[in-house]
Amino acid sequence: MAHTPESRAKIAASLKGRPKSEQTRARMSAAQTGKKMSPEAKIKVGDFHRGKKMSDETRAKMSASHSGRKKSPEHAAAVAAANTLDFVGYGQAHDRHRELLPHICEMIDGTCRGRLQVALRHDRVDVATLPRGGQNGCAYSLDIAHYSRLCQSHHDRLDHGGL
Repeated sequence: MAHTPESRAKIAASLKGRPKSEQTRARMSAAQTGKKMSPEAKIKVGDFHRGKKMSDETRAKMSASHSGRKKSPEHAAAVAAANTLDFVGYGQAHDRHRELLPHICEMIDGTCRGRLQVALRHDRVDVATLPRGGQNGCAYSLDIAHYSRLCQSHHDRLDHGGL
């Protein structure tokens, strides 16, 4: 006999927070070992955690766990290249401007739809003069005058030449 939705909810509530045995934890770990997340799943996890503020205690623990760790020569070279002004990646540029730009669509009107985004304004800068970087080889800038905060609908119109 199948449980009703109400009884299933009661059972789930009673089991929530219950400690699992070492044997159960080992079986759960073995079941997940070797599985790879799909790109869509990775995006969902990233979106969930983006913008969360970590406590000072958590940040201190992370700092302590990373101190003394040696980077491979390849990794050290990649980090050095990423921190030069000749190389500006998508994340570096957008994260910086996301903090600095006002949290309202620059072209606010009755057609605004979707979440706010940072947009490189091709009408404000000659993209051919910007250094190329990132995985896709696109041009980005650290100059805030080259960017604006737009809603999703205005950003799409900008990208497709409608603004």
